[in-house]
Amino acid sequence: MDKAGISQNSSVGAPLLNLKQRRSLLDCAKDHANWSVQDWHHVIWSDESGRHLGVLSKKPKVWRRSDERLVNNMTYPTNSANSSYVGYWDAISGQGVGPLFIIPHNTHMNAASFKSVMEEVMIPYYHSLSGHNIFQQYGARYHTAHSVLSFLKDQGVEVMKWPPQSPDLNPIEAVWNMLNISIDKQMKDTHSYQELERVVQEEWKKLDVRKILSCIDSMPSRCKNVIKNKGGYSGY
Repeated sequence: MDKAGISQNSSVGAPLLNLKQRRSLLDCAKDHANWSVQDWHHVIWSDESGRHLGVLSKKPKVWRRSDERLVNNMTYPTNSANSSYVGYWDAISGQGVGPLFIIPHNTHMNAASFKSVMEEVMIPYYHSLSGHNIFQQYGARYHTAHSVLSFLKDQGVEVMKWPPQSPDLNPIEAVWNMLNISIDKQMKDTHSYQELERVVQEEWKKLDVRKILSCIDSMPSRCKNVIKNKGGYSGY
Protein backbone atom coordinates (compact mmCIF):
# COMPACT_ATOMS: atom_id res chain seq x y z
CA MET A 1 0.00 0.00 0.00
CA ASP A 2 2.91 2.34 0.74
CA LYS A 3 4.26 1.79 -2.77
CA ALA A 4 0.84 2.64 -4.18
CA GLY A 5 0.78 5.91 -2.26
CA ILE A 6 -2.07 4.74 -0.03
CA SER A 7 -2.03 5.80 3.61
CA GLN A 8 -4.54 6.09 6.45
CA ASN A 9 -6.38 9.44 6.42
CA SER A 10 -9.44 10.89 8.07
CA SER A 11 -12.52 10.75 5.86
CA VAL A 12 -13.86 14.07 4.62
CA GLY A 13 -17.51 15.02 5.03
CA ALA A 14 -19.21 16.17 1.84
CA PRO A 15 -22.82 16.32 0.64
CA LEU A 16 -23.90 13.67 -1.82
CA LEU A 17 -24.55 15.17 -5.25
CA ASN A 18 -27.69 14.12 -7.08
CA LEU A 19 -27.99 14.23 -10.87
CA LYS A 20 -29.53 17.71 -10.92
CA GLN A 21 -26.78 19.11 -8.69
CA ARG A 22 -24.07 17.51 -10.82
CA ARG A 23 -25.57 19.06 -13.93
CA SER A 24 -25.68 22.46 -12.24
CA LEU A 25 -22.06 22.11 -11.14
CA LEU A 26 -20.98 21.00 -14.61
CA ASP A 27 -22.83 23.88 -16.28
CA CYS A 28 -21.11 26.37 -13.96
CA ALA A 29 -17.67 24.91 -14.69
CA LYS A 30 -18.30 24.97 -18.44
CA ASP A 31 -19.64 28.53 -18.34
CA HIS A 32 -16.39 29.66 -16.72
CA ALA A 33 -13.95 27.29 -18.39
CA ASN A 34 -12.30 30.13 -20.30
CA TRP A 35 -12.02 32.55 -17.39
CA SER A 36 -8.49 33.68 -16.62
CA VAL A 37 -6.98 33.95 -13.15
CA GLN A 38 -7.48 37.72 -13.39
CA ASP A 39 -11.17 37.20 -14.11
CA TRP A 40 -11.49 35.14 -10.92
CA HIS A 41 -9.71 37.89 -8.97
CA HIS A 42 -12.75 40.10 -9.59
CA VAL A 43 -15.13 37.73 -7.82
CA ILE A 44 -16.11 38.49 -4.23
CA TRP A 45 -16.39 35.08 -2.58
CA SER A 46 -18.66 34.92 0.46
CA ASP A 47 -20.48 32.63 2.85
CA GLU A 48 -21.37 32.08 6.51
CA SER A 49 -19.65 29.81 8.99
CA GLY A 50 -18.95 29.66 12.72
CA ARG A 51 -17.15 28.03 15.62
CA HIS A 52 -18.19 26.53 18.95
CA LEU A 53 -16.20 27.45 22.03
CA GLY A 54 -13.86 24.64 23.04
CA VAL A 55 -14.52 22.52 19.96
CA LEU A 56 -11.60 21.98 17.61
CA SER A 57 -12.12 21.79 13.87
CA LYS A 58 -10.18 18.52 13.99
CA LYS A 59 -9.71 16.33 17.02
CA PRO A 60 -6.04 16.24 17.95
CA LYS A 61 -4.24 12.90 18.08
CA VAL A 62 -2.16 12.07 21.14
CA TRP A 63 0.01 9.16 22.19
CA ARG A 64 -1.26 7.73 25.49
CA ARG A 65 -1.84 4.58 27.47
CA SER A 66 -5.38 3.20 27.77
CA ASP A 67 -5.63 4.47 31.37
CA GLU A 68 -4.73 8.08 30.36
CA ARG A 69 -7.88 8.80 28.34
CA LEU A 70 -9.06 11.63 30.61
CA VAL A 71 -5.71 12.96 31.84
CA ASN A 72 -5.69 16.78 31.46
CA ASN A 73 -2.94 17.06 28.88
CA MET A 74 -4.50 14.22 26.88
CA THR A 75 -7.84 16.00 26.39
CA TYR A 76 -9.13 19.19 24.79
CA PRO A 77 -11.82 21.46 26.26
CA THR A 78 -15.43 21.23 25.10
CA ASN A 79 -18.50 23.36 25.71
CA SER A 80 -21.87 21.97 24.67
CA ALA A 81 -23.91 25.10 25.34
CA ASN A 82 -25.46 26.77 22.27
CA SER A 83 -24.47 30.11 23.79
CA SER A 84 -20.87 29.27 22.92
CA TYR A 85 -21.38 29.46 19.13
CA VAL A 86 -19.86 32.41 17.25
CA GLY A 87 -21.35 32.72 13.77
CA TYR A 88 -19.96 34.98 11.07
CA TRP A 89 -20.29 36.08 7.46
CA ASP A 90 -17.08 36.78 5.58
CA ALA A 91 -15.70 37.50 2.13
CA ILE A 92 -12.46 37.36 0.14
CA SER A 93 -11.44 38.63 -3.28
CA GLY A 94 -8.40 39.03 -5.50
CA GLN A 95 -7.50 41.99 -3.31
CA GLY A 96 -7.13 39.72 -0.28
CA VAL A 97 -8.98 39.46 3.01
CA GLY A 98 -12.38 41.09 2.94
CA PRO A 99 -14.70 41.89 5.85
CA LEU A 100 -15.73 39.45 8.55
CA PHE A 101 -19.02 40.24 10.27
CA ILE A 102 -19.93 38.59 13.56
CA ILE A 103 -23.59 37.61 13.37
CA PRO A 104 -25.30 38.85 16.57
CA HIS A 105 -25.88 36.03 19.01
CA ASN A 106 -29.18 34.14 18.69
CA THR A 107 -29.90 35.82 15.36
CA HIS A 108 -32.10 33.73 13.08
CA MET A 109 -30.80 34.35 9.58
CA ASN A 110 -33.60 35.22 7.18
CA ALA A 111 -34.01 37.60 4.27
CA ALA A 112 -34.33 40.66 6.51
CA SER A 113 -31.28 39.91 8.67
CA PHE A 114 -29.17 38.91 5.66
CA LYS A 115 -30.14 42.09 3.83
CA SER A 116 -28.87 44.03 6.86
CA VAL A 117 -25.49 42.27 6.59
CA MET A 118 -25.36 43.14 2.90
CA GLU A 119 -26.20 46.78 3.58
CA GLU A 120 -23.85 47.21 6.53
CA VAL A 121 -20.86 45.18 5.38
CA MET A 122 -20.90 43.84 1.84
CA ILE A 123 -22.10 46.88 -0.12
CA PRO A 124 -19.37 49.22 1.25
CA TYR A 125 -16.74 46.53 0.55
CA TYR A 126 -18.07 45.91 -2.97
CA HIS A 127 -17.86 49.59 -3.89
CA SER A 128 -14.42 50.01 -2.27
CA LEU A 129 -12.80 47.56 -4.71
CA SER A 130 -11.23 48.68 -7.95
CA GLY A 131 -12.50 47.52 -11.33
CA HIS A 132 -15.70 45.67 -12.19
CA ASN A 133 -16.51 42.96 -9.64
CA ILE A 134 -19.13 40.26 -9.26
CA PHE A 135 -20.62 38.97 -6.00
CA GLN A 136 -20.73 35.21 -5.33
CA GLN A 137 -22.94 33.58 -2.71
CA TYR A 138 -24.51 30.19 -2.12
CA GLY A 139 -28.14 29.46 -2.87
CA ALA A 140 -29.59 29.59 0.64
CA ARG A 141 -33.21 30.74 0.57
CA TYR A 142 -32.44 34.03 2.26
CA HIS A 143 -29.55 34.60 -0.20
CA THR A 144 -31.89 34.33 -3.18
CA ALA A 145 -34.97 35.96 -1.63
CA HIS A 146 -36.59 38.52 -3.95
CA SER A 147 -36.12 41.32 -1.41
CA VAL A 148 -32.37 40.58 -1.14
CA LEU A 149 -31.72 40.25 -4.88
CA SER A 150 -33.75 43.38 -5.63
CA PHE A 151 -31.80 45.30 -3.02
CA LEU A 152 -28.45 44.13 -4.44
CA LYS A 153 -29.56 45.08 -7.96
CA ASP A 154 -30.63 48.54 -6.77
CA GLN A 155 -27.18 48.95 -5.19
CA GLY A 156 -25.47 48.17 -8.49
CA VAL A 157 -24.20 44.75 -7.40
CA GLU A 158 -23.84 42.05 -10.03
CA VAL A 159 -24.64 38.65 -8.50
CA MET A 160 -22.93 35.56 -9.90
CA LYS A 161 -25.03 32.52 -10.77
CA TRP A 162 -23.68 29.74 -8.55
CA PRO A 163 -24.64 26.06 -8.08
CA PRO A 164 -26.26 25.27 -4.70
CA GLN A 165 -24.02 22.28 -3.89
CA SER A 166 -20.41 23.10 -4.70
CA PRO A 167 -18.38 22.41 -1.55
CA ASP A 168 -14.93 22.19 -3.10
CA LEU A 169 -15.41 24.63 -6.00
CA ASN A 170 -15.53 27.74 -3.82
CA PRO A 171 -12.00 28.78 -2.71
CA ILE A 172 -13.36 30.31 0.49
CA GLU A 173 -13.67 26.78 1.87
CA ALA A 174 -9.87 26.43 1.78
CA VAL A 175 -9.52 29.85 3.42
CA TRP A 176 -11.83 28.69 6.22
CA ASN A 177 -9.57 25.71 6.73
CA MET A 178 -6.62 28.08 7.24
CA LEU A 179 -8.71 30.17 9.63
CA ASN A 180 -9.82 27.11 11.60
CA ILE A 181 -6.23 25.92 12.05
CA SER A 182 -5.31 29.33 13.47
CA ILE A 183 -8.36 29.38 15.77
CA ASP A 184 -7.59 25.82 16.96
CA LYS A 185 -4.18 26.99 18.18
CA GLN A 186 -5.87 29.58 20.39
CA MET A 187 -8.79 27.45 21.58
CA LYS A 188 -7.24 26.02 24.73
CA ASP A 189 -6.72 29.55 26.10
CA THR A 190 -10.15 30.78 24.97
CA HIS A 191 -12.75 30.53 27.74
CA SER A 192 -15.77 32.66 26.76
CA TYR A 193 -17.97 33.67 23.85
CA GLN A 194 -16.42 37.15 23.89
CA GLU A 195 -12.89 35.74 23.77
CA LEU A 196 -13.76 33.41 20.89
CA GLU A 197 -15.33 36.31 19.01
CA ARG A 198 -12.08 38.29 19.45
CA VAL A 199 -9.94 35.33 18.34
CA VAL A 200 -12.03 34.81 15.20
CA GLN A 201 -11.69 38.47 14.22
CA GLU A 202 -7.98 38.66 14.98
CA GLU A 203 -7.05 35.45 13.18
CA TRP A 204 -9.12 36.45 10.13
CA LYS A 205 -7.13 39.68 9.80
CA LYS A 206 -3.85 37.74 10.07
CA LEU A 207 -4.56 35.42 7.14
CA ASP A 208 -1.80 35.37 4.52
CA VAL A 209 -2.92 37.27 1.43
CA ARG A 210 -0.59 35.18 -0.76
CA LYS A 211 -2.31 31.97 0.37
CA ILE A 212 -5.74 33.47 -0.28
CA LEU A 213 -4.69 34.44 -3.80
CA SER A 214 -3.29 30.95 -4.31
CA CYS A 215 -6.73 29.51 -3.48
CA ILE A 216 -8.42 31.86 -5.96
CA ASP A 217 -5.76 31.19 -8.59
CA SER A 218 -6.72 27.50 -8.50
CA MET A 219 -10.17 28.22 -9.99
CA PRO A 220 -9.27 27.39 -13.63
CA SER A 221 -7.96 24.02 -12.44
CA ARG A 222 -11.04 23.43 -10.26
CA CYS A 223 -13.37 24.06 -13.19
CA LYS A 224 -11.29 21.80 -15.42
CA ASN A 225 -11.53 18.98 -12.88
CA VAL A 226 -15.29 19.36 -12.48
CA ILE A 227 -15.69 19.09 -16.25
CA LYS A 228 -13.37 16.07 -16.33
CA ASN A 229 -15.40 14.46 -13.54
CA LYS A 230 -18.69 15.22 -15.34
CA GLY A 231 -20.04 17.42 -12.59
CA GLY A 232 -18.30 15.65 -9.73
CA TYR A 233 -16.03 17.16 -7.12
CA SER A 234 -13.01 19.21 -8.16
CA GLY A 235 -10.64 17.32 -5.89
CA TYR A 236 -9.62 20.40 -3.89
